[in-house]
Amino acid sequence: MGQLRGSLRKTPQKEKCVLRFCAKPVVKEYDEKPSDGAAFLDWYTSCLVDSANRRKNITPNVGKTTTAEQIAASVLYMDDPEKKEQNITMSEISPKRLLIGAVPRLIDEWQLAPKLWDIIRFEVDYRDGLGLIILTGSAVPADTKEITHSGLGIGPNDLLNDLKTFGFLFETLCIRDLRVFADALNGEVYHYRDKEGQECDAVVHLRNGRYGLIEIKLGGDKLIEEGARSLKSMEAKLDTDRMRVPSFLMVLTGTGDYAYRRPDGVCVVPIGSLKN
Repeated sequence: MGQLRGSLRKTPQKEKCVLRFCAKPVVKEYDEKPSDGAAFLDWYTSCLVDSANRRKNITPNVGKTTTAEQIAASVLYMDDPEKKEQNITMSEISPKRLLIGAVPRLIDEWQLAPKLWDIIRFEVDYRDGLGLIILTGSAVPADTKEITHSGLGIGPNDLLNDLKTFGFLFETLCIRDLRVFADALNGEVYHYRDKEGQECDAVVHLRNGRYGLIEIKLGGDKLIEEGARSLKSMEAKLDTDRMRVPSFLMVLTGTGDYAYRRPDGVCVVPIGSLKN
């Protein structure tokens, strides 16, 4: 997002809101660029509504959301107490779903999901039209490492509204598919839990004694990392004097277009990549 600034409608507070614009400015037939927020969206694909006098990482309460609501055609409140956890999880699994809605679409408290910055940068580059996205927030992201660009589903909606239920159902479907594939190899699929309570979602065991450990995750970097860490921890506990080492460690996910092997040896495999 660029650093060009322009005043929005005035607010009652002493400080004023400013715009930070993003991507693809398009020349309109105006003698000069307009000064109100709605008209500025005729020039830019998206904008970040900020305070003119941000202090450290805290943005003063100057009516940014209220101002942006006057322009927006749809709104996502990331910090809605009833949906906050689901919104953040969805930003990891399938962030594009959070952008679905009439435009201009306002995403309030976007900093709760810093990866939205990059996906918005990508989307506005490939979507047609202007005035697509408005971002507001009360702070900058605590961890800017989640942003890679210096400049921003799966299943029925009723299931996506309850990610815990969806995650459980996804795991059940994955176990079913793994059993089908294992059966074709004269193998079995088990759930494992050690005496310390650490679990492995699935262990594929063949009659020749070879086996693999699998963690099932909906997707997203955070959940994949969590699954890989659990697999490596379990592998380290194995008594290899009494049993074989695993033939593979796998995080089975619901997202992604292809399988790959991480530097730590853990395979990340989208469910759609499993083949007979």
